[in-house]
Amino acid sequence: MKLRQYELEKEEKERQEKERLRQFELQRADQEAKEKDKDRQLEIERIKKEEKDRQMELERVKIAAEQEQEKHKHEMERMEMQHKLQEQGAKVKTESDKTEEGVEIISGKSLAKVPRMPYFDEERDFMDSYLGRFERFAESQKWNRSHWAMYLSALLKGQALDVFSMMPADQANDYDKLKDALLKRYLLSADGFKRRFRTAKPETGETPSQFLTRLDNYLERWIELAKVTKSYDGLKTLFV
Repeated sequence: MKLRQYELEKEEKERQEKERLRQFELQRADQEAKEKDKDRQLEIERIKKEEKDRQMELERVKIAAEQEQEKHKHEMERMEMQHKLQEQGAKVKTESDKTEEGVEIISGKSLAKVPRMPYFDEERDFMDSYLGRFERFAESQKWNRSHWAMYLSALLKGQALDVFSMMPADQANDYDKLKDALLKRYLLSADGFKRRFRTAKPETGETPSQFLTRLDNYLERWIELAKVTKSYDGLKTLFV
């Protein structure tokens, strides 16, 4: 009787052990399935991200290509406009003429060589001051104002030249429109000159007369860009 009881207990223990092992295998298989599913989801996310990055890169390349194409188009329009101006110049010029400052105008070839002025250096020059110097130089040479934009373009470099190149040809050859575009690019608006005028202080080595001249230039540019009349009421509107 005891032997039979022992055998039953032994069989029960073996059954329980097998059940424990079966449950353990089921849990392990379930864990492995979950890990594989997690890896699969991560792989799907990675593929989606790569596809999104690829689409963004394609869009960036497309936009860059369109911008380059537009820039090239404007440059071609500008060159065509310059060519037309050259042809017009050939009709009114019959011989070479050389100014006192060495700016040579040649009939039938080119309206002008580069003016004898320093190139615009955005690391050193203020655009408004540079344009003022250019205008005084142009007036002293008695240049035709319709040619000013082309003369100025020959002196531009860097971002200033990019502004000129990106403008439509008819605007790029209009000095006033080119000047306005350059001033906007370098944030020289009416508000900008207003801040300069109100916050200006004498600089090291600057004489009182030089400081007053600089203040006067700021005020003149502020009035000009604000488009107010130089009258009592106009200035009152500007300052109040």
